[in-house]
Amino acid sequence: MKAANEATTAGERRLRKAKRDPHLPKDGKWRSFPKVPNLLQYVIAGTYYARCKVDGKPVRESLGTDVFTVAKLRLPDKLEELRKPKMEVGTFADGRLKFEPHMIQSAV
Repeated sequence: MKAANEATTAGERRLRKAKRDPHLPKDGKWRSFPKVPNLLQYVIAGTYYARCKVDGKPVRESLGTDVFTVAKLRLPDKLEELRKPKMEVGTFADGRLKFEPHMIQSAV
């Protein structure tokens, strides 16, 4: 009788593993979509995120929706925004050099 119970529980374990979504990692928090690259879903909240690398670092940013079709439409715009180079921030000395000629002209 013991052997039959062990075989039954082993079979149930195999079924549970087979039913798991193949695009869901073992921790079960993030779902990927092979047909839509760079799109992730945080399973717990249902929110969709854009994923890409910027300067070699992985970046995830929310698409602000939990609807798949809306997320697919917002994804290209969000990826473009994430990959766009940031504005360079200069120093105070750079700003001074830029506006100093204007100050001299207005004083004359």
